[in-house]
Amino acid sequence: MKTIVCYGDSNTWGYDPETKLRHEYPDRYPGALQRLLGPEYLVFEEGMNGRTTAFDDPIEPFRNGLSGFDYCMLTNMPVDLLIIALGVNDLKRHQGLNAFVISKGLECLVKRAKNPEYGRNNVPPQILIVSPIEVCENIEETWVKGYIDNRGRAVGLELSSYYKEVADLYGCYFLDASKYAKPSEIDAIHMTAEEQKKLADALYNKIKEIGF
Repeated sequence: MKTIVCYGDSNTWGYDPETKLRHEYPDRYPGALQRLLGPEYLVFEEGMNGRTTAFDDPIEPFRNGLSGFDYCMLTNMPVDLLIIALGVNDLKRHQGLNAFVISKGLECLVKRAKNPEYGRNNVPPQILIVSPIEVCENIEETWVKGYIDNRGRAVGLELSSYYKEVADLYGCYFLDASKYAKPSEIDAIHMTAEEQKKLADALYNKIKEIGF
């Protein structure tokens, strides 16, 4: 059985923009991916609302993705494939980060993930980097506007190219989620169940493409 860990934020956790609760497991992309892959795979869902790549958030503690990363890997090892899907929370106004700096946060995670201890037979896990879905143009008309504004949206649009550079540098696979799924206009950042399943389809096709 192959082990896949989905390490992400509220979209990995399954935040429902309509109810502000959590999508049911089959409607969250890790659950949908598990169904598509079948019993020969075990998909672990490691999502947290507000998680950043590698930065502390003074408003929401315990959200630094780098600080909690090793606990996650030690819990789920041996890991065959790590899917990293982070970046939206790094766009928050009070963080003040640009796309390059956010990609450096991602790079810190990738370096940490290369630990052979976390993989199978002392081989580091394969890594699939997923750049975020786009923030909707109506972001400043939603309740999220206090956290992410048009500047954050603009920075988010730059992440794909920077994430691809990190993937190429460290021999990781890459997928641009914005090409396959989009957020609800209700809050401009979270996916509906339908869009979650679209992302799961894209991840499934990518996993099969790389022969994993």
